[in-house]
Amino acid sequence: MKKTKRTLSKALAAIAVSAFLLAFSAPSVAQLSASAADDAANFTYDARTITKLLDKKNTTYAPDTKFDFVISTENDTALHATTIGTTSVNWKWGGSGDNALISFSNTEKGKFSSSIAFSPSDDDIGKTQLTGTSDIYINTDLLKPGTTLVPGVYRYKITENINESYEGITYFITADSVAPAFVQDGTTQERYVYVYVAYIDVQDSSKGLKVTNMTISHATETEGVEVKSDLNWRNEYYTKTYGFHLKKQVTGNSGDQSKPFAFTVSVKSSSSPNEKYRVVFNTTGREPIDIKSGESKTITLKHNEEVTIWGVTQSDVVSITENDYTGDGYITSYQPDDYFTDDSEEHSNYTFTGHLKNAPTVNNLNAYVYYTNTNNVNVPTGLVRDYAPYALLVLVAGGAGAGYYAIGRKREE
Repeated sequence: MKKTKRTLSKALAAIAVSAFLLAFSAPSVAQLSASAADDAANFTYDARTITKLLDKKNTTYAPDTKFDFVISTENDTALHATTIGTTSVNWKWGGSGDNALISFSNTEKGKFSSSIAFSPSDDDIGKTQLTGTSDIYINTDLLKPGTTLVPGVYRYKITENINESYEGITYFITADSVAPAFVQDGTTQERYVYVYVAYIDVQDSSKGLKVTNMTISHATETEGVEVKSDLNWRNEYYTKTYGFHLKKQVTGNSGDQSKPFAFTVSVKSSSSPNEKYRVVFNTTGREPIDIKSGESKTITLKHNEEVTIWGVTQSDVVSITENDYTGDGYITSYQPDDYFTDDSEEHSNYTFTGHLKNAPTVNNLNAYVYYTNTNNVNVPTGLVRDYAPYALLVLVAGGAGAGYYAIGRKREE
């Protein structure tokens, strides 16, 4: 019995020593939480995807621009603690270059920059939201046997850079489509990616490592506290794009309101020569047309007809020229509403060139330029007054002749 107790005591002591040595020889990095371990069975190495959501009017084309994203880390080997939701996570900053766990490329290690590009397409019309994506990949070479990477939780930061030079685009802090918050400080909210790494076999580390989970979060107003998030970034190309309206009016007593009047229309984008605009007529049965930045199109309008050019931003220059109809007796004039600045170098009754002045605050603003053709034919007036003396002489002469004729007849009788 005593021998059994001594043997048991030696075994327990050996276990305690082993545990002590293991505790001090193990790397001081965060271990997987229970929730991460539970998710391990469902996790795969499939790419995680950044999604750009772009809201717009259904009558506008996508802007010809791109949105830039950057992965970053810090040269900091300390162990940190953060609460994500209700779970406390101990983590370290991940490596960079060949030691980066994540990358925007599945072939290039440590590719920390990527762009999501949009350009005008026929498929844009009718849609109120467009999407673009960029994938994030795991560097599986770091998980192979013999790697210097050790189990733990590694954090990376993903940031979207703001391109303020492209007019008409608004940035939001969150991807919340119900109540988005406008960016006030010139930056979009960062996301944090936590990569959970563990041994494939905890009893045999030579088998290599595996990624068991990836958590996405963003910061809150409380330091050290984050909430789970996604990799969606949202912009809108809506409130700062407008409809330019051209309306035809025909007046005058000889104005033909069924006559079509021809216009040459063009728009020059302030942001990209590849910008495209949708031109929609208010007349039933007329098909819309498209205008590319810098090109001209000819359209016709009758009395009270109008056309709307969608997708115009504040600094885009719109040019309208009506054909000369003076030979048909028409006088042409135009009048832009108060939203426009007339940029015409030489003011002409036929050509308007201008852009929106100031930044309109009215959502879904529609700005108008009215073209009026007037044709009046003067009808002679004062006919009785001007010719009355002559008419009186004719009447007197006629009366005298009739009297002379009557007297002559009487004498003959």
